[in-house]
Amino acid sequence: MYEEIKVQPKLQLKRLAEFLECPFSTEEENCGVMDEILRMCSFENLSNLEVNTNGKLSTGEENKVFFRKGEVGDWKNYFTIEMNEKLNHIIEQKFQGSGINDECKKLLLTLPKERGWLASHIYNYQGFWATPRIIQGVIACQQQFQAQDSDIILVTTPKSGTTWLKALLFGLVNRVKHPIFEQNHPLLIKNRHDIVPYLKLTLYVDGQVPNSSSITTPRLLSTHLPFASLPKSIQDSNTKLVYLCRNSRDTFISMWHFTNNLKLDHKDIIPLEKCLIFFNLQWCEPLWSILESRVKLLESKY
Repeated sequence: MYEEIKVQPKLQLKRLAEFLECPFSTEEENCGVMDEILRMCSFENLSNLEVNTNGKLSTGEENKVFFRKGEVGDWKNYFTIEMNEKLNHIIEQKFQGSGINDECKKLLLTLPKERGWLASHIYNYQGFWATPRIIQGVIACQQQFQAQDSDIILVTTPKSGTTWLKALLFGLVNRVKHPIFEQNHPLLIKNRHDIVPYLKLTLYVDGQVPNSSSITTPRLLSTHLPFASLPKSIQDSNTKLVYLCRNSRDTFISMWHFTNNLKLDHKDIIPLEKCLIFFNLQWCEPLWSILESRVKLLESKY
């Protein structure tokens, strides 16, 4: 979990390296390679890099909105007792239980619909709620993506530490090809979402047909999808899944700030209490379905 990485970053990085079958050598440990990866991928360093403070992603979001505080327990500064009880109820329920093509438009007519948090409406597709644009990307990904046994896929809920772990994974897996002490390390000059792309939001968004086979092996990819909606080739392969979860209250507060920051005019800010309703719908939690499957999984806590 997110919290565990914050408290014991070196221990969790070492655990991650062993899971990915690229453990640190004694020489690397003595030379401070782990410490340098953690320093380069720290919230303070990443949030101040020019590549992360300027420009936009291909999907339109400004790079700077992906960094806020990264603090554990910040939810306590926002939640009332009533809101905390309401979210507890939402969590219990979870444990129990527009360039859109014509094909996707026809599908949307058959799906349950609710008012969205950012978009005007969201739709229930395969058990999770998403915007039409995301659903179209999911369908394209399911139909076209071919997994490789060497793939490493980061599976997270939105705003649970995805950006941070993307950087850690890249620095860890590519530390031979890109020595962590080199001056122009990709993490210092490239956007983390470009070097570890999203399946549905980057590679297959808006009808794109990417040549994912051209990505250097092992391919580092990420997704917010639940396991049941991942391409069948992933489910049938020996792909390694790295799952990161975070305290749901901190996730909610981070998501609230994130979505409000996406409103360029900063008008129509959604009240915190009202957002709990949308959070209940759009909180897509991949872990439950992954735990029921028999995949090669490493679960970490932010």
